[in-house]
Amino acid sequence: MGLPDVQKVKDFSPKKVIALHNEWVSFANDVLNKEEKVLIVTHFPMIDITREDKDCWWSSTTALKGNNSWRIFGHTHRSEQQHNNVSKQRGYDNVGAEDLGRKWNKQYSSYSFGKLEKSVDKHSIIASNNFELISKFHSPIIVSDAKNELVLVSTIKRNGYKRCAANKYNFAVLANTPEVYLETVKEITNGYLRDTYIGYTLSGRLSGQVVKAIYHSIAIIESGDFSDIRAFMIAVVITGYVFNRMPLSIEGMRPLDDYDVVRFWLMLLTMKQYGIDMGVIDTVRSDKKKHITFCNVDMYLPAVNDLSLNVEEVKMLMQKTPLLPRPVALLENQSS
Repeated sequence: MGLPDVQKVKDFSPKKVIALHNEWVSFANDVLNKEEKVLIVTHFPMIDITREDKDCWWSSTTALKGNNSWRIFGHTHRSEQQHNNVSKQRGYDNVGAEDLGRKWNKQYSSYSFGKLEKSVDKHSIIASNNFELISKFHSPIIVSDAKNELVLVSTIKRNGYKRCAANKYNFAVLANTPEVYLETVKEITNGYLRDTYIGYTLSGRLSGQVVKAIYHSIAIIESGDFSDIRAFMIAVVITGYVFNRMPLSIEGMRPLDDYDVVRFWLMLLTMKQYGIDMGVIDTVRSDKKKHITFCNVDMYLPAVNDLSLNVEEVKMLMQKTPLLPRPVALLENQSS
């Protein structure tokens, strides 16, 4: 009778609470046995989290059966997930969203709790070079007047090959053993989606939109179609985040512009030309002796392990396999 709740609950009776609880568990299990899909939301956990006798007495009796449901609960004061049992919570003492955001120094949103989203059926994604399906990850920036867009030109040049260098290992694997690359990407992606029930997955960490982009990117690479370099290279960069075990960074990645696309494409071609694989790759930097002018911006060719392509060869390749749709000035006749 020393429990503080006794002071606030009329006719408090542990036996009555136990009886009501057992009645609820029996009802829940009956529903799970009858219904095809069930969503259960409660305050108390429905999995056995007891570790000591002092833990909640009812916990071990709430192991609801069946994988035809998602069970979402609170009470535990921590976020955890065991299969289709999910505890996602933040904030106590009736703290408002604004105060909670200040307290934890994080945005108070659905991302804090996770979201149940329709599971992505990878088999429904048809291999195609439909650029629109990953267009969110592309920036249409193009320099039309280099003399009057000096800041933009400077930014594009400053980007250089830092981004390429950060992707050198995954690009090297793709260039030499694409089947190994794709298998790794699929395995890692599936690992994030292993908890899928009643057609839904908890995707607060990896959104459904990103999952679709990953699977579509895999389909583009598997098709082996280089006809749209833009689509192909964006697909490679998206899957590269997964290959490097950083899929959570895809949502906030800087969209690739066509200058990025050309840099990545030339790096991949250089690796394939010289047979540079993951075991021997060292550096990716600008070859200061070779450059082309692409869409009004002078760009150095990539040097991978100090090896680079021939300028004339690059010009021929770019004319043969242009970016689609073709920019106003795909490749000017300026090179050295």
